Amino acid sequence: MKQLIPLVIIAALIAGAMIFFQDPEEEREPDWSRNSAMAGSPWSFTMYAHYGDEPEIGFTAEFINEEEWETIEAVEVFIATHEPPGGLYYQDLDVENFEGTLTYQEPCSFCDLEEAFYGTMTTYATVKVAWQADGEVHDHFHHFQLPHGLFKHENEGENTNE
Repeated sequence: MKQLIPLVIIAALIAGAMIFFQDPEEEREPDWSRNSAMAGSPWSFTMYAHYGDEPEIGFTAEFINEEEWETIEAVEVFIATHEPPGGLYYQDLDVENFEGTLTYQEPCSFCDLEEAFYGTMTTYATVKVAWQADGEVHDHFHHFQLPHGLFKHENEGENTNE
């Protein structure tokens, strides 16, 4: 037993060092991204997507005016897609220490709806960013054309017009 205790301690030290010194997981680059920064818009909005078996869709919204960051009290983002119908929703009604950028992503729940593609092969998304600052509610809209590679019927090479 006396011979086993030093080996267990050495193994625990090596395992702890391996866990502690491992490289942090790097954020992967999106397969698709588009930015919608218009002149006069208070937000620079980027939509992005990760393709694959579990496609994900997300956004990064950056409030442009640094002086007004601290006035933002609440933020909501609505993304609605057309053909197929779907979207995602982000809400933070108690913003604290806002530093100008919101990032959110989730699995794409509407990306495998093949039956919605009979009439069109183009998918559009409308984005509404609403925020409360100094007791007033503001909103701004952005529009995107989503990539075909995001949708499972495109990835599998199926012809949905048969």
